[in-house]
Parts: sequence; C-alpha cells; structure tokens
Amino acid sequence: MEVTVSREGLFDCLSTIMNVVPQRSVKPLLTNVFLETKDEKLTIFGTDFEVTLEGAIEPIEIANPGALGVNGKKFYDLLRELTGTGINLKQEGQRLVMRQTDNKGRFVFPIITGEEFPSLPKIDSVRATVRARADVMLKMLSHTSYATSPDISMISFTGILWQIKPEEYRMVATDGHRLALFCDRTAPKSDLELDLLISKRSMENLARVFVKSKDEEFSAIIGDTRVSFTIGNYSFTTNLIGERFPNYEQVLPRDNDKILELQRDDLVNALRRVAIFSSPLTHMVRFSMEKDSLKLSAVDPETGGEAEEIIQANYEGEPMDIGFSANDIIDILRHIETERVKITFRSPLSAAMIYPARTSENEEYLAVLMPLRLPEE
Repeated sequence: MEVTVSREGLFDCLSTIMNVVPQRSVKPLLTNVFLETKDEKLTIFGTDFEVTLEGAIEPIEIANPGALGVNGKKFYDLLRELTGTGINLKQEGQRLVMRQTDNKGRFVFPIITGEEFPSLPKIDSVRATVRARADVMLKMLSHTSYATSPDISMISFTGILWQIKPEEYRMVATDGHRLALFCDRTAPKSDLELDLLISKRSMENLARVFVKSKDEEFSAIIGDTRVSFTIGNYSFTTNLIGERFPNYEQVLPRDNDKILELQRDDLVNALRRVAIFSSPLTHMVRFSMEKDSLKLSAVDPETGGEAEEIIQANYEGEPMDIGFSANDIIDILRHIETERVKITFRSPLSAAMIYPARTSENEEYLAVLMPLRLPEE
C-alpha cells in the first residue's frame, strides 16, 4: 500500500477512531488501527469487539492500494507531533514507512497485514432502518446520560434506553435513585415500536462522531444484537445490551399534588451556597416549602456548621419538608434550559418530578428523583 494524504485530515479522522481503540488489551491485535484503500478513499477503523468505528478520508493520491494495521497509540502520537501538510504512507515489506512530503522526516512502524484483520461485526437479521438529525440525538443524550449507574452488577442501569415510537423518539436513563427522560417529536413518523438498550460508553463515543456533523442526518440500521449508525464519512457499530430495561413508566409520579415553581438560577445558586454546609457523604439539603417561599437548610454533622437561605417561590399545597442530595438536584437543573422550573411532590418519602415550567410541542424533558430520609428532630 502507498498513499499520500493531508496530515490534518488523517489526524482528525484518527483522533475520532482512537476513542474506541484500547491502549492495552488482552488481545494485542485490538490496540491497532487498520488502514485500507477502498472506493478511492483511505478508510481507518478501530474496534474493541463491543464497538467498531470506521472513518474515511479523501487521499491526495493512491499510488498502490492495500490494507494494513499499525499500533494506534504510536501512530496517533506521531501524527500529533508532526507539523507538515502532507503525509506519505508506504508499505515496505512488514513495515509502514511514514514520510512528510515537505521535509526529510522518516518514521517506521511494524505492521500486521490485511489477512490478520479482525472480522468486523455485521448486522444480522435487520429489524429496521431509521433516520434522524444528529443534533436531536445529541440533545437527547446530553439530557439523559448523566442518570446512568456505574454499577456493573446492575447491567441494565448502566445503559441508555433509546425508544423508537410511531410519534416520537425517547431516551431514558436511570440508576434506580434518579431517572431522566427526554422525548423528541420531530423524527419522521413510522409504525415502529423498538427498544434499544445501549451502553453509556458507546453512546458517548457516538456523540463524539455526531458532534462533527451535528447539522446532518444519520441513518441507523437496527439488528437483533447490534445497531450501526452512519453519518458523513463515519460508520459506528455497537452491541446492544441484552438485558431488559426496567419499566420506567411505572415509577413516573402520577399523583404528585404539591407544586413548587421558581427561578432555576435562584435555586441552583442557593443550593451551591447551602450545600457547603451539608454532609460530605450525602450532600443532603432540606427543602422546607410553604406559600410563596422555599427555605433551604443544611447541617454538617461533622463540624456542626449550618446554613439556611430563603428563596421566593410559588408553592401550591400543604407545608412540607423533604430532603434531597444537592448534587443530584443541580445535575438535573443544569439540563433545564428555561428560566423557571417546576418540582412536584406527594410526600417526604415519595419521588419528586422536576421539569421545565414552559414546555415545547416538539420535545419534553423531565427527571424523577427519590428523596433522602430527613433526620428525626
């Protein structure tokens, strides 16, 4: 193989591919990136067998087609340090020689041949193909991924549920203590009813691809065990989590009869101040609500420090005290874009629901949060 390419184009593509390439692996083959001339382009792919990402760039010249693999980290590290505009890649026996077209630099990598490439995962038994805008998917991901669990013993809680429904797309994540749900109703209408559970890591890598082409449309080919996304010059394939996602609709509060409405920034700023005096373990802040006001208070049991602050708010319902982790509330509020927010309650031990005070016809975001038990006074 011999090709000449733009250093900037090669580095940009490789930077994206390297997000899925392990630097160390019990299977050393997977630490390589694989280069192949195909359809007048230079394609580059990496895989860890759970996720496979392939990109393509337009070469300046293909002098000799071919395929080879090279250690991803060393290849990336060198490209990052080079400053020239053009790169010549030439296979010489069992080595890849890289030269800059505008100076005398010469760098040699050991390679593996195309025959040693790992078999790329394929979509067997295609169930459906869907299309949507990348920016829609990015927004859904950013509003839900924070609610996943890091506990791999609860594998279904580590993933993000993408629901494809006839009238909307939904994305849901939960760690059992909090839940985030985002609905988008701008997707093309269909007869499909599909639930896809995808790992948070895969979704984060997909977002890195989508952000490069966020104004474009992507297509997704959905199989029984995998889904493959294509956008621009990139193709991203990931395994689906085989576990069933919990029935989240059962935990959405339906009978919360107490409603708190206030300025989002007022609540965030007050929480940050009061939480300084909260327990380092729970970060619990007490919400004391009565007509036209919300009082936030916290006590640090280790030092005896305490704080309280009153915020103007609209509150409908009987006076009530309830405890929440300040960090959890702030996490949720930073994904709400409206100036005012609503929080609904039923009792000090029941889940609260948090959502924008002003909603849109085309999208909906809400979060559910379990309270912390208040200490007895």
